[in-house]
Amino acid sequence: MDLIMKKNNLVDKLEAFFKNENAKLKLYIKKTVYYISNSEIEDLVSSIYLGILEKINLNVEIENLSSYIYATTKNKIIDNFRTAKKTVSFDEKNSNELELKDLIADLRINLEDEIEKKELLKHLYLAIGDLSENEKSIIIEQEFNNKSFKDLSKKWNIPIGTLLSRKANALNKIKLYFKKNYGGKL
Repeated sequence: MDLIMKKNNLVDKLEAFFKNENAKLKLYIKKTVYYISNSEIEDLVSSIYLGILEKINLNVEIENLSSYIYATTKNKIIDNFRTAKKTVSFDEKNSNELELKDLIADLRINLEDEIEKKELLKHLYLAIGDLSENEKSIIIEQEFNNKSFKDLSKKWNIPIGTLLSRKANALNKIKLYFKKNYGGKL
């Protein structure tokens, strides 16, 4: 009976944590892996939640739930984005008859794409950082948090037309930033 009460207590704490801290946990994931999509964040949080529930069912005692969840989150992020390393022989052709120089060229292109993507994101964050608080808020809520103009209008008690205007101004400033600082690429 005591074991069942312990499990129920831990499940209640877990539910309370995810109810109250869900947004912070998602933000932690987003800051750790800034190129992750919202659906991937949801999958990761669900996976963490289910993993902890499995631990509870296996009678594993968790002393500090918050620390355990953040440590688990960090480990899940590492596990999910770890890639298997391929080994390539310098003397043999691979099964598709590509030579090593082709593979190296392909890897270089992928690496250059990844670097360019990171550079673009860095400049995008800098451009957003240069916006006014009102413009920054509408961009973040609309583009990153998928909030509708209708929802934001109700939440902030601001007409939709004003929000549309702020977003248009913000987007124009971002385009201008890229034109000045990044050769116009966006």
